[in-house]
Amino acid sequence: MWRQLRNVSRIIETTFLSQPITKICNTNFLRNFTALSLKTVDRNDSLMENLPSSSSLLQLQPVMMSLERGMKRVGKVKRRCKNCYFLWKDEKLLNLCTSHPRHRQVKMQKKPKNTWILMDATQSPQRAW
Repeated sequence: MWRQLRNVSRIIETTFLSQPITKICNTNFLRNFTALSLKTVDRNDSLMENLPSSSSLLQLQPVMMSLERGMKRVGKVKRRCKNCYFLWKDEKLLNLCTSHPRHRQVKMQKKPKNTWILMDATQSPQRAW
């Protein structure tokens, strides 16, 4: 039984652990900006080989990042330029812009509990039922 387990573990190590792994790292770059970067990790490398030397710490490394800006969530949606326009989509008010993507806004939605309408209320000491 132990021999079978050792054989299975060796097969798993040779097939899966010898291949490089690509990780997607989500990095908060600045306020409200997000950058996704891909890192390839080889499991055969030791930890000391992956560490940068002291001379490479002083050098600037070129970094490729693609910044993405999502929708701003605001309480009151406003047009910011002449190309901005309003759009109702899925019961949400959106402000989209054809010339400046940074003008995109969406109105914050209230929680359903805060939108209930009180239909009937009684203040008499005797109940109707």
